[in-house]
Amino acid sequence: MTLALTLPVSPLEMPTSYLSRLAARNLAPDLWTFCQDVGLDFAAISNGDGVAIAHLCTLACIPADSFQNRTAVKTSTMKYAVGAEVMNTETLARGEIRYCPSCVAEALRDGPRLCDVIHELHWQFIQVRRCWRHTALLQRHRPKIDASSRFDFTAFVRVARQEITRESKAASAPADDLDLYLTRRAYGDHAAHWCNCLEIPALIKASTAFGVLIDHGRDMRASSLDPDQRRDAMLTGFAILSAGPDGIRQALDRFNKRTPTRGGNQPHPSNGELQRLLGSHARQRADLDPLRDIVREYFHEHYPFWPGTTVLGRKIGEKPGAVAARRLSRNWRPPVAGRGYPDPARTRLSGWRGAVPTGNYPDPGTRRRDRPRKAPLSRPEPDCRDLGLQLWHVQAAETRRHIAARGRDRPMDAQGFPSRHVALLSRQAEHRSCTRGRSRTASVHARVGDPEGLCRWNLQHD
Repeated sequence: MTLALTLPVSPLEMPTSYLSRLAARNLAPDLWTFCQDVGLDFAAISNGDGVAIAHLCTLACIPADSFQNRTAVKTSTMKYAVGAEVMNTETLARGEIRYCPSCVAEALRDGPRLCDVIHELHWQFIQVRRCWRHTALLQRHRPKIDASSRFDFTAFVRVARQEITRESKAASAPADDLDLYLTRRAYGDHAAHWCNCLEIPALIKASTAFGVLIDHGRDMRASSLDPDQRRDAMLTGFAILSAGPDGIRQALDRFNKRTPTRGGNQPHPSNGELQRLLGSHARQRADLDPLRDIVREYFHEHYPFWPGTTVLGRKIGEKPGAVAARRLSRNWRPPVAGRGYPDPARTRLSGWRGAVPTGNYPDPGTRRRDRPRKAPLSRPEPDCRDLGLQLWHVQAAETRRHIAARGRDRPMDAQGFPSRHVALLSRQAEHRSCTRGRSRTASVHARVGDPEGLCRWNLQHD
């Protein structure tokens, strides 16, 4: 079956736009009624089903590939594929009609038939705000009753014809760079541009994050800005991303030079909204990997990190090769005579190997607990560890006041003891392993730290 009244296909429209015009051409009151009359599955066409669209092409006597790269195919709950582009509900408007009043008014002046008015694909891109032909601000219409009418553009023009003519006379402003770029990209015009390596949802997120960081600082969030401020930030970020990897690094350099460093011992970067997007995102979006790799490489070159530290979702496999000169001059400390280089855990040069003199200094690549312990200071009195005792033995002896209490300003395992207590503690250590299996009295003497009682018991039973 084919229709007697058909229309040529425009290279700028989606299948739903053509279906709406075809319904008006065949004098149907609306799109839904037309689909019921001719046996088309409107729900399948609106979701980009290939079989349903092929049925539409056969019915209208047009080539089967008429809507190639211009069909919004629903891939999941909130994601769509338009040709080679991946879109979601934040970038592709599905619940409203967006249009340029100047383009519609011009089409109505040139031809009296409503079926000649084309609903163009790029109008449904949410981030496209102005028409590239007339520089007019795009308008929005959201149906409040019938949800299916959000695809029936021709029926909307029939009702709002006078309002559209009035809107076309409003003042206009030039379309910005993002409007022009997204308009070209909607129809597959991929000129040499670094932003082409990012999907459109990722490009919008990254542009906004970069712009918020550069224009408003590290403490501002995009959700706190009004729409105009967010748009200005988005344009700032888009200009940075358009310059490619070199432009991204230069923008980070400019931001870090004019932004004061936070106080305290904090060697890690703090780049606000951009770092929250790339590093703290719960799902680590794969579509941001091209930008994440560039920023991670910049962090490696300018900040010291421990090997194994996770930076923007990936662990560092090797130590950074260099540290920025301005950070080096601020954080380097000379070695102290007789004590060596300061502990790297207390400096901002952790993990750095460069021009710092080598020698008797701790290795920054080793953990604190894995480093060799410092030799204890020479003492005339023995150490409790040299006697083979455990800590509870010494504590019990102190509780019973058999030995003097240790000072609180010294560690428990580095306390010397007077020589008059050495014999008692040594005797306790000697018989500590022999008390197992003997009478309960001997075990009690050892457990409560009574070396004199233990000595008397052993002399009586030896």
